[in-house]
Amino acid sequence: MNANWHPDCFRCEICNKRLADVGFLRNGGRALCRECNEIEKEAGSGRYVCHKCKAIIEEGGHIKYQGDSFHPYHFKCARCSNELTIDAREVNGELYCLRCHDTMGIPICGACHRPIEERVVTALGKNWHVEVVPLDLFCLLIQILFRVILEVVKCSDQSQLCAVMSRSDHVSLIQLLYCYIHDDIVMIA
Repeated sequence: MNANWHPDCFRCEICNKRLADVGFLRNGGRALCRECNEIEKEAGSGRYVCHKCKAIIEEGGHIKYQGDSFHPYHFKCARCSNELTIDAREVNGELYCLRCHDTMGIPICGACHRPIEERVVTALGKNWHVEVVPLDLFCLLIQILFRVILEVVKCSDQSQLCAVMSRSDHVSLIQLLYCYIHDDIVMIA
C-alpha cells in the first residue's frame, strides 16, 4: 500500500468508491471504505452478508436464493406479489411465500401437515415425510408379513373368517384384507 495514487484512481477495492475524500481502512492488504470494511469484518465472523445490499443480515433473518444469502424483503412472491419472509421457498428458480408454496400441489405430510420437498413415502392413502412415517404402519406391515408366512387368515378371537363381515370393516393392504375390528389379517384378496 506504500504507493502514490491519483485521487480518481484511489478507490475501495470492493465497491469502487473514491477514497481520497473519505479516507480508507486497510483490510487484508486492501484499501477499503468504512462500509466495506465493516462488511468484511462481519463476514469473517460467520454472519451472513446480503448479496444485494451488502448489509449484515441478523442471525436467522436470511433466505437463500440461487446459492446466495439475501434479506427476504428484497423479494416478492412470484404468485401473489407479497413481500417475502424467512419462510420463503424456492421452486424451479422462483421464490414463493409459504402460503402460495403450500398450495402448489406439492404433497402434504399426513402427520405434520407440511409440504414434502424431499423424498415421499406413500402409504394408507397418504403422503409422509420419510422421517415421520407412523410407527404403527411399520408394525402393521411387519405383522402382515409375519402372518402371511404363517398363512394365518382367520380372526384370532373368532373361529370364522372375517370375510363374512362387512367389507367396510376391512382395508386392502398389499393384496390382503386387514380387519380393524379383530386387528388381524383375514384373507388373501
